[in-house]
Order: sequence, then structure tokens, then C-alpha cells
Amino acid sequence: MRQPSARAKKSCFALSLLALIVLLAACAGSTQLVLRYEVAQTQAPGCDAAVAVVTFKDAREQPMLGIDADGQAYKTASNVAEWVSWSLYDELRAAGCSKAKYHQAEGNYTADSVVTGEVLKVNVRQNSATSYTAAVQIRIEIKKAGQVVFAGKFHGEKDNTVFPGSGKAEQTLTEALQLVLADVVAQVRATAK
Repeated sequence: MRQPSARAKKSCFALSLLALIVLLAACAGSTQLVLRYEVAQTQAPGCDAAVAVVTFKDAREQPMLGIDADGQAYKTASNVAEWVSWSLYDELRAAGCSKAKYHQAEGNYTADSVVTGEVLKVNVRQNSATSYTAAVQIRIEIKKAGQVVFAGKFHGEKDNTVFPGSGKAEQTLTEALQLVLADVVAQVRATAK
């Protein structure tokens, strides 16, 4: 039986090393997050009111979204306030508020209720390769006929144990926002009656 040559052994080692590097790169997360949202609500009866959702203001103390397990800052090119505002709009539509409209700026809208707000906190922390914690806090105002009828803060926190891979920080942030928006949608629907 013939033994592999030194050159063949080196080639095999190089290919194995390359495969390992590619595998590690695929499993490593990125600190540049892309904020996406998946609607959590299901269609609910009612909510005939016209609701205007106005882009929230970003009132977070720092622009970073948190830190990974190596202490690197999570950042995003996404507009965090728009991510939260559009997500609320999407949840209202999914909850049966078919007359909901989205607006970039405050104005005089022909709506029964106008929802404005501030994003106070959006933060995610990677605790380990398989563990993330995210927190979202917003403050909203609901106005009817130009008068504030509700003002309050909503907070949600989510701990996730996941398989290692990319996209887990974003997933955990989305789930924390879903918790917040479930309560916000209930409040908007109750106030819109």
C-alpha cells in the first residue's frame, strides 16, 4: 500500500483548515444587526376606529444596541424608531385595525386616534454562544381630537436560549418588541373604542 506524499498531506491539511475557518465564520455572529419584525398578533374582531401611527422619536441614551459575548458593541444601520413604529402599525393591522395608517411626521390627520411615542430603550446582550437577553422600552401617547387620552410606558424583556448561529440577537430583539407591542395594541384598541 502506497503512503500519501508530503504534498498530498499538506493539501489535505490546508483544505481541512479552510473548511474549519468557513464553518467558524458561518457560526459567528455579526455585530451589525439588521432589524426586522415578524407580526405576533392574530386577527381579532373589532377595531373599526381609524388609527394614525406617527413615527416615534428615538430617545435612547446611546445609539448602540448592546454588546456581544466578546464585549463588542451591536450596531445597526436601521432606524430604530422607524422599526418600532412600523412594527406597531403592522401589529395594529394584524389585530383587525384595518383603518390604521402610518405617517412620518405629526400633523392633523383624519383619524379617531393618533399614536405617537418615544423609543426609550432597545438593548440586546449576548450572554454566551447560546444565550441572549433583550429589553425594549417605549413611551406612547394616544390622542383623540387633539387631546391626550392616554400616556404610558411599556417594557418587555426576553431571554432566549438558541442554537449558535447568526441572526439570534435580532430574533431576541424582535421577541422583546412583540411582548411590548401586545400590550400597546391592547391599549390602543381599548382607547379607540
